[in-house]
Amino acid sequence: MNIKIFTFYNTINYGALLQGLCLKEFLRENFNLKIEYARYLPKKLIFREIYRPLITKNPFKFYQSLKKNYNLSKWKKKMNLPTPKFTKKINNPTISVYGSDSIWHLFPYLGFEAYFFGEKNDGFKIAYATSIGPTDINKFSNYQKKKIKILLNSYNFISVRDYNTANLVKEMTGSDPLIVVDPTLLCTPKFFINSINETKEKLKKYVIVYGTVFSNEEKKKILNYCKKKNIKSIFI
Repeated sequence: MNIKIFTFYNTINYGALLQGLCLKEFLRENFNLKIEYARYLPKKLIFREIYRPLITKNPFKFYQSLKKNYNLSKWKKKMNLPTPKFTKKINNPTISVYGSDSIWHLFPYLGFEAYFFGEKNDGFKIAYATSIGPTDINKFSNYQKKKIKILLNSYNFISVRDYNTANLVKEMTGSDPLIVVDPTLLCTPKFFINSINETKEKLKKYVIVYGTVFSNEEKKKILNYCKKKNIKSIFI
């Protein structure tokens, strides 16, 4: 028996990487089964997240993007993340786990991806902490809604990570899905513990700040708090 995870497992998005790895490690620790990723990722997703940031006239941004790609490529190898494929062959896993991450999100550059809703997968399917992100349900076309309804009703169990996605599932299946935590909160992964142990600087007290948009006022509050409490601030 084996479990295959369908998610955006190999990008340069920190959240997506951690979600995929944490979910895989949690499943490995709790089930004596082979755990692997479904290796299909859309070409448009790879281009958007990895190559598109390199197309810039700003040399500083180009250097930063190149540096990030290089560092993450080394880390991915260390984590044994397989190279993505662009074919949608599924190979009939015993159990399929879709999620977490916003794999049901209607991205403007990606469009509707029925594959991540479970298309052409007739096996035992579970959705864990899946999300449509900020997608307005009404943005799906009538054809897409009909397709989604058929696919979601073929799942053996569905859980989501937010109310927006729960509303979609309720509308498509007539049932309220369980709203669950992000897989990064299921356990403390070994790769994270090892990374901390490997750091040369031992931190007794620190604050980790994760996000992409902060106002100047928010930045000042965070830094002033850390300074007042004599806490190291780490911005991911």
